[in-house]
Amino acid sequence: MRRYGYEKRSKTVRKEEKGSGFHIAIVQTQFAKRECSSGGTWLNSNGSESGRGWTDYRDCLPSPIKGLLDTVYSGDNPEGKFQIAQRTRVMENFGFSISLVSILSALVIFASFRSLRNERTRIHMNLFVGMLMQILVRLTIYMDQLVSKYDPSRRTLDNTEIVCQGLYILLEYGKTAMFMWMFLEGIHIHNMVVVKVFDGGSRRMTIYLLVGWGIPVLLTCVWATITGFYFTESSCWFSYNLTRYYWILEGPRLAFIIINLLFLLNITRVLVTKLRSSQSSETEQAR
Repeated sequence: MRRYGYEKRSKTVRKEEKGSGFHIAIVQTQFAKRECSSGGTWLNSNGSESGRGWTDYRDCLPSPIKGLLDTVYSGDNPEGKFQIAQRTRVMENFGFSISLVSILSALVIFASFRSLRNERTRIHMNLFVGMLMQILVRLTIYMDQLVSKYDPSRRTLDNTEIVCQGLYILLEYGKTAMFMWMFLEGIHIHNMVVVKVFDGGSRRMTIYLLVGWGIPVLLTCVWATITGFYFTESSCWFSYNLTRYYWILEGPRLAFIIINLLFLLNITRVLVTKLRSSQSSETEQAR
């Protein structure tokens, strides 16, 4: 059996699965393979002889994508899995649209009433801005992918390298800022209930702003720089969230969630202790 290889020169290849719009990027320096039988005919993927044959592009895929596709096709009914992914995307778009309207409404309400302009509300507003940022970017990316799905030849954001990468950077910055402001809100509530710190609003809010938007900038810049060096051979950072470098962002986000959970447990402990103390005091007075 003889094997032939050739270089895949196209920058991006799109793989459609029953209209799912699933697409991947090709590593340009690798080779696709075709196998021929002893009789000189091409072989299919199952080893049977065929006039057209089958081309194996797996070596041309980035390793995270290759692992993902191996997982999808390892079980039964891979087409069903793509259909589930497509339906999930529709539900995701619907949910993001509802969230967009809700967040915009909340921001308008907070900005319209002076009585709501306090430190706690300002933290809420910054949290909502972080959410709004990632929702807008996600909807932009998803709508653009929908357009390119039905017209692959059209130049869209998805196949414009600089714009595509910029959107992913902005998306991850918005996500990190959202988790950062969740963490700051946890600190604020913990200080109010446990530490009982109520003053220093203006100065403290300035610190919150610097931390809430500054730390995500640093984390995102480090991640984007390393990811840019890793994805040197693809048109955009497809599957970047499957690489180990994504933990530069996911690690701090997970830490924020865990610390907030500890804050919640401590706040609950303090409130339960105060409630029991109040009940004991009322019982003694009744006696």
